[in-house]
Amino acid sequence: MGPTKLSRAFFYILAYDSIIMKKFILHIVLLNIVHCANAHHPVHMSVINMEFDENTKTIEYSVRLFQEDFTQLLFSLYHDMIHNNNSPDTSQKVVDEYFRNALVLFSDGEEITTVLRKQINTEKEVWLHYYSTISDVPGSLTIKNTIMTDIFHDQVNLLIFSNNGLEEGFTFSSAETEKTILLKTPKR
Repeated sequence: MGPTKLSRAFFYILAYDSIIMKKFILHIVLLNIVHCANAHHPVHMSVINMEFDENTKTIEYSVRLFQEDFTQLLFSLYHDMIHNNNSPDTSQKVVDEYFRNALVLFSDGEEITTVLRKQINTEKEVWLHYYSTISDVPGSLTIKNTIMTDIFHDQVNLLIFSNNGLEEGFTFSSAETEKTILLKTPKR
């Protein structure tokens, strides 16, 4: 074999190996893209915006969640109930029941009844809007927040509380599920 044939053979081997290598790299890239597209987001959290109006004695709040987490919540806890009953009302009742038990408000120790006003689903988020009227301005408001802590061990629930134009932030987790907010100065 002369130097020309050897060079040509070497070139074909390199070219063939190059094509195989390119296909191999392409497969790795495609697998990573598919994996990333199907991967769960790294943070499990909800954001609650809550406003207390002393004049009208109302509490309004919205809960914002990732759609993916919300879907997993329903599937994990209520799959059989929803699957066996195709009524949209059942799904709405299940959602309302879960969130009224996972986010409970107490006015001076007495539980406050909340009403789901509306639910908005987008491609990436779920918004739940709740409303409540209380009879008197309480001295304190206790919030028990266990939203999705039974599903995700790393769940964090952020709450922004607004009262008389002042805002305060709170963080809830599976380790810390309850906070008490003083609303008016105790009388001495």
